[in-house]
Amino acid sequence: MISSSVSNPAELVKRIPDALASYIPKSLLVFEDEKPSIEDLNRKMWTREQAAMFFSDVIKREPDFSRLSQSVLQGYTCAVANEIGTERVQQLAKVMKKKNVQLGEDQLSCLVKMVTLHGIPKDLDSYPKDLLLFLSPSDYAATGSCRQYFASVGKANLDLLQRDSSERKQLLLEALACLKISGTQVNEENAEILGHLVCDLGEEYIRSSGENLLEQLSQCASFLPDQEEAIKSVISSGNTTFGPPSVWSASTLNELAGLIPIFDHSILQKIPKNALTLWLKNFARDSPLSREQLATIVEELLPARHKRASGCPDDKKITDTVLNDDMMPLMYSPEELRACLKNVSLENHLSQILDYPFSKEQLAVLKENLDQTYPDGYPDSLLSKLGSFLDTATPEEIKRWRITSPNTLAFLLKSLPKDKQAIALIERYVTLGNPLNATALEAINRKHLCLLNATLLNRIDSNTLK
Repeated sequence: MISSSVSNPAELVKRIPDALASYIPKSLLVFEDEKPSIEDLNRKMWTREQAAMFFSDVIKREPDFSRLSQSVLQGYTCAVANEIGTERVQQLAKVMKKKNVQLGEDQLSCLVKMVTLHGIPKDLDSYPKDLLLFLSPSDYAATGSCRQYFASVGKANLDLLQRDSSERKQLLLEALACLKISGTQVNEENAEILGHLVCDLGEEYIRSSGENLLEQLSQCASFLPDQEEAIKSVISSGNTTFGPPSVWSASTLNELAGLIPIFDHSILQKIPKNALTLWLKNFARDSPLSREQLATIVEELLPARHKRASGCPDDKKITDTVLNDDMMPLMYSPEELRACLKNVSLENHLSQILDYPFSKEQLAVLKENLDQTYPDGYPDSLLSKLGSFLDTATPEEIKRWRITSPNTLAFLLKSLPKDKQAIALIERYVTLGNPLNATALEAINRKHLCLLNATLLNRIDSNTLK
């Protein structure tokens, strides 16, 4: 390993390939008296925890903060803020806004204290919008109106505050008061000002305001059950500029893409199938929807009753071109897929196609094909490609896997969160004659080590404990 063959952090950063930088233990990134190379640091993609280790060394030596990359700047620490003074912290914060640096709640709460140490800056809009979450409208009054304040808050990352926190609830109450919204109806102009704060409005606001809130709601990360019901009610009513679902087009679906995950069968079945198909082909790749959410739409497009296929139709033969098409799920009913997969090897394409939005029935057919191809259990080379199949793997299935590499063991333990799965993996690894040496223990890590029973603990190579 490179990390064990170099004697200082500067040399390590220079020699490590850019793609592997995030794997450097953070303890090896303390420069102390060394002078770090800004160019070398800027080229790497660091985690926030790694960047925090050398942030102080960099900031105290670099007069021009704009030379620093987004990846380096995310390592901001409160300790550094106290060392460089208010004026320099303000300069730093402005650069962070220009480079769209994402900070955590703790970082922002101490950054705002330093930025406002001598009063609210008159150019507060030059600072990251997320800082405003830790101020109040009265703090902002010196530089602008409460409407301006909440227009900026509405563009901030509201999820930095816990959804049910008193701070977040207070923000919404103050926003409604500022905009003089006394009832439950919000007009389009105020909805635009509220921005992400719309995500916290109760179901009564959603029902009363109708389509005025849909644009903002489509950007929300999640909803409470009563909010979901209210949104579905507004959508189903047809009393919006989009009209009822039965007249929607692919463009309509693209505008409402953020709300598609909450559409149930009663809505999806009314949307024209050609609109759903066109949306999947033309827009789905750029949508924020997960594989599982897209699979729900695919399920709507598949025939409700599947005719048993007597053989694979000539025009549905599975070729490399088909396997490389992420719209493959739209081409086959489960029965057609079963018939056409005969004599087709999936191994070289498996990790790729398991990202495609196959329905549950289609996934079951793919798994059935693998089980038939490998009746004695999956080989080590296949295990890292199992993707979404890993979530449903049972201990009984794991007992048939041929895990021969500690790297594969490490990958699987990271991918399988359930304790029963983890124990089955480790037991299977040992049963196959693999030693519990230093490499294996590193793969198992402290979290899973506590799951080992006495029999497995006794199998640990004693030399690794010295």
